[in-house]
Amino acid sequence: MANLITAAALIGVVVLARRNLRHQRGHRRAALRLALVAGAFMSAGRLLTMHHVPTSFEVAFVFGAVAWGLFQAALVWLCYVALEPYVRRLWPRVLVSWIRLLDGRIKDPLVARHLIYGAVAGIFFQLLDQASRLWVGEPIYAISASAFLPFGTDGGASFLGYALIAALSGIMPSVGYLALLLLFRLLLRNIAAAAILMVLLNPIQGPMTSGLELLPVLVFQTGESLWLAMIFRFGFLSAAAALVVSTLLERFPLTIDLSLWYAPTSLFVLAMVVVLAVAAFRVSLGGRALLSDLLKET
Repeated sequence: MANLITAAALIGVVVLARRNLRHQRGHRRAALRLALVAGAFMSAGRLLTMHHVPTSFEVAFVFGAVAWGLFQAALVWLCYVALEPYVRRLWPRVLVSWIRLLDGRIKDPLVARHLIYGAVAGIFFQLLDQASRLWVGEPIYAISASAFLPFGTDGGASFLGYALIAALSGIMPSVGYLALLLLFRLLLRNIAAAAILMVLLNPIQGPMTSGLELLPVLVFQTGESLWLAMIFRFGFLSAAAALVVSTLLERFPLTIDLSLWYAPTSLFVLAMVVVLAVAAFRVSLGGRALLSDLLKET
């Protein structure tokens, strides 16, 4: 059922993209920039996580990584061209901060605030997910031992590669969810019905559990409902940032036990999140001095 719905969604995206291209609609520069970022993340991530050996197969591995990057870039470009004109017409507030970011306005206070909202939501989503897994006895998901070694023998290349792939793993579902929401809205002509149908079907991804436990399913549907609410309250940028942060925290589990072998990675990831959060908070102030404003109010 999930594969059938995903295939139907891809067909719908192709039809919408063809129609928008024919009528010269859409922000093509933003689509190109997002596609380049997605392609670069995928190619660089795969190249950095490979074990390179100077053999005849190395060229094939490199071309394979580049091919995957080109595929991701093409898919993102197609989805963006299909979605952006309709989303901008139906829900204009959803893409405001997102368009500003793609236009290169990284010091825009609105962009910074929405990134902070997304980061906080991503942490909350991951706490919900891990709590549900502990409840049913599921293990923490880990992709590779080399991903936990940011200062390993390869100079941290594997860690950076897995981080890029994890970030892309948060961006792609965001685009996919938005595509499904739009297609359901166009079919049902009612946003509430479209959102309810999307939560009930869960066509793109589901709880990572081996059984049919009720709690993980409810947790996943709760998180998906909150994610949809974030789109209409704060915009697509916050919703995408939430999935990126949640995915990063899932791929690089944190610990406060410094005796564990992956403790350095936990500290590194925590430091990275704190630095980015502080930087975004400073930008969100819009040049205002926080302490002086508080003193003036008192």
